[in-house]
Amino acid sequence: MRTGTAPYKRMPCGAVVGSRLGCCWNFGSRLPAALGVALALGALACGQLEVERPRAERSEASSKIAIVPSPDVSVGPDAAPRVRVALEKSDGTRVELPAEYLDAREFRRGAVALTPERELLVVHPDGSRSLLAREAEGPPAVASDGSLVYSARSGDVVEIHWLTPEGKDERLASFRGSATRLLPLDDRTIVFVGASVGGVVGLWLASREGAHCVTNCALRAGRTWGDAFTALPTDLSRVRLSGSRIEWQAADGSWTSEQVRSK
Repeated sequence: MRTGTAPYKRMPCGAVVGSRLGCCWNFGSRLPAALGVALALGALACGQLEVERPRAERSEASSKIAIVPSPDVSVGPDAAPRVRVALEKSDGTRVELPAEYLDAREFRRGAVALTPERELLVVHPDGSRSLLAREAEGPPAVASDGSLVYSARSGDVVEIHWLTPEGKDERLASFRGSATRLLPLDDRTIVFVGASVGGVVGLWLASREGAHCVTNCALRAGRTWGDAFTALPTDLSRVRLSGSRIEWQAADGSWTSEQVRSK
């Protein structure tokens, strides 16, 4: 990836919730509000933002990002499907960018894409790319208001972020463990599959109050669980909050619920 001088400037980060490195970036016309890219306990240093510009003549006003399946089958028949990001011009023509991604989600007029190396990149409408997280836990997700939720890792610590379309990056939770399969709900609440270090995967919740376990919380890896293990829902879209309880639908159509414990 080439590095170049981008029209972004560094500024004090006091207004950005969750920044731990003391700096953030002004994304100008791309993200008009301050976007805190200080993620995962120092995974991204406060320096020049990496940007790759494939063609200078591409403009944001004349193109937007589209996500298309990759035709490349060289990764093998058992590998997860990959996607590409394409520039979609105002005249309807489409130019595919060369990189392949494990996952990509539309965000604003661009996209956020997960590379095979687990980097999370912002792909801008002109085709340039900037680094959002150096080591992502898994694919991001998009909330109903257009916000992006993602998890980023540094060592055994994972952070869960809520990035608004205006560019405000809020770190909701930080803990030692893992966080994947994110499902954003209303009021800055995220259901996810997680585990503490040495623990067993279960359902977790993250909010502005932090992250806390809902199921399989007392179970430890390498020990006998017996009937104490609660199976994960096969489809997180069938998870809902009802008062102080979290409910999800099993594969047989039945509903299971657990009391949500406060942090």
